[in-house]
Amino acid sequence: MIVTEPFNAVGNTPLILLREPKLEQISLFQKCENFNPTGSVKDRASFHVLNKGLERGIINPNTTIIESSSGNFGISLSSYCRKMNLKCEPVEAIELRESFAAVLPGYHMNKKYWNTVLIDGSVSDSMLQRWIEKSYQLVVAKLSGCEKRRLGL
Repeated sequence: MIVTEPFNAVGNTPLILLREPKLEQISLFQKCENFNPTGSVKDRASFHVLNKGLERGIINPNTTIIESSSGNFGISLSSYCRKMNLKCEPVEAIELRESFAAVLPGYHMNKKYWNTVLIDGSVSDSMLQRWIEKSYQLVVAKLSGCEKRRLGL
């Protein structure tokens, strides 16, 4: 399997058929979770928790996520919290990907309009803030009048 972004590998880990002559009647498989982006079995769970929280409006990009363990779930969760999807004009989306290693095609988004930005310190806070504001404006511009009124915009 070839992936263009590490986050596309979450849960898409290989299965290995284990062969044991004494157990020929049994098909036994090993799921290789170490092929997840952070190498953890907890990648799938942390990624799911964050995505469902965002989808349901329980969390948003301004939410502070606190995970008290120092185990695999905490490490995995912190890795996935360090990225965000931002909407762009199609030409700008491509230009940003070519100019910044931390800008990737939008994860689980329409890659023509959306980029995923890894928050790794390589993009300045001021530039990131401009991108967020532009993304917000592009999203609001596409909302219906009813949606804008409901949101108080």
